[in-house]
Amino acid sequence: MSEETLRRVPEQQLERGLGPLDATMIVVGSMIGSGIFITSAESTRLVGAPGWLL
Repeated sequence: MSEETLRRVPEQQLERGLGPLDATMIVVGSMIGSGIFITSAESTRLVGAPGWLL
């Protein structure tokens, strides 16, 4: 590319940020994810033997 062509091309950048929906989905996903691990740990504790979980 010539130097003149490079000068004419506008520089495009993506906006770096989170909207309200994005932030809400991150919080909801982390709550669901932690709930899955807490529930499985509680189930393991109540069952007693690992074979019964399968």
